[in-house]
Parts: sequence; C-alpha cells; structure tokens
Amino acid sequence: MDFRLLSNRLSVALPLVAGSVAGIGSLVTDGGVTDTVRAGVAAGGASFLAWAVTRELDPDHPVAASVAAVAAPWATIFGSPSLAVVAVWLLAARVVAGATGAAPYAADMIAVGAIAIWASTSEGGAPLALLALVAIASSTAFDARSRRTVLVGAALAAAACLAAARVVGALDLPEAWNPHSGWWMLAVALATSVALLIRVESTTDRRPIPIDTRRVRAAIGWTGMACVIALVWRGPVGMASMAPLAAALVVTATFSLRGRLIR
Repeated sequence: MDFRLLSNRLSVALPLVAGSVAGIGSLVTDGGVTDTVRAGVAAGGASFLAWAVTRELDPDHPVAASVAAVAAPWATIFGSPSLAVVAVWLLAARVVAGATGAAPYAADMIAVGAIAIWASTSEGGAPLALLALVAIASSTAFDARSRRTVLVGAALAAAACLAAARVVGALDLPEAWNPHSGWWMLAVALATSVALLIRVESTTDRRPIPIDTRRVRAAIGWTGMACVIALVWRGPVGMASMAPLAAALVVTATFSLRGRLIR
C-alpha cells in the first residue's frame, strides 16, 4: 500500500479514530475491558472494511472510500458487524471487480477458503460465505486465466464451510420474517440499482489496462445480494452485521449518481 496517497493514509487513520472513539465511549458507559476492546475492534474493523470494499466498488473515487469509512462505524450502535463475513465479501469483491489486474493463485484461494470457513461458523454466516464463494467462482466468466484453480478452490472451500458450520451448529434456518426487513430490502435494491449506473475509467493496479466496468458492476450486484441474504436470514440485525457492505453500496450509489448528473 502506497502511503504517499492521502486515501491510503486515511485507510489507517480513520479506523484508528473510529476504534478509539468507540472504545472510549464504552469506557465512559461503564463497559469492562472486554467490552471496550470489542467495541473498538468492531468500529475500527467496520471502518477499514467499508473503506476497502468501496475501493473495489468505486475505484475512480478514493474519497468515496473515506466517506464510507466514516459512515460504517455508526452502525455498530445497532449491532456488531460480522467482520469475518465482511472480510470474505471484501475478497469476493476484489476478485470479481478485477481491479488488481491479476488472476487468483492457489495461495489466494487457500486464504479465501480459510476466512470463509471462519465466517461460516458465525451466526447466519454460512449462507453468506457460500454466496461469496459462488461470486468468486462467477469471476471466471470474465477471466479464464485461473479458471480451474478458482473453481476447484471455491468448491473445496464450500464443502469445508458446510462441514464447519455443521460441526459448530451454525447451519441455521432463516428467522421469522421481520416486517421491517422489507423496507431495508427496498433500500438495498435502490442503492444497488443506482450504483450499477457506474462507469469506471481507472486502470488496474498491475498494468495500465482499463478496469472492466462490467466486472465492477458484477461486484456491486453480488454485494447487494449479500445484503439481501443477510436480511432474509437475520432481519435488521443481519443488516447491521453487514454495515460495511451497506455503507459501501450507499456511498458508491451516491457518487455514481453524482457522476451521471454532472455528465
């Protein structure tokens, strides 16, 4: 990461500030050491992951990532983000969007699998981890350079996720339908639809080759689907657990609409 760039410096500074504020807030409200650490990690992690996901969904606007990094930690007021699940979706967005310009290697798929297994052991994490693996497998439609590695790796990781979720008893069914989930779904659908208007002009990290707008739009679509699945499985609590993804979607939609209106 090039820290000469302001956006990259903010990717560290903003999560540190968010984590510190959340930790101090927990102390002020008579939280114990464990609660303080948990609050700081949740806010700081949500901030960084929102920054990172937004960089994949909107590579043209570094400032958008900083806006998402500021917005996401506020959602921890309503519930803790599922950092492992969001981390898997960060990797999925990175692979699908293809902003790096590199195809996934076996080591990359092992890392994805390990985090997906961890995510699948959390409450409501199994379906989201599996969906992330499906999204990663779909990336081979755009880039066939590592098709066998990606497809085999995703299949093995999916089997391991199901086994791990079964062992810890995390293969749960969706909760009873929450009436508020419908409104949240409409909001997610609207944000995703507007974000899909994006047109990418940036080049990949490795080579000066334009990033494929179709791939970025696919990453946006998968991210919106992840938020919907979280709502189906856990209701509004699931939305809070995916706050970094939701923040990335909303901010991407805002900048996408702004770009369309200016043009």
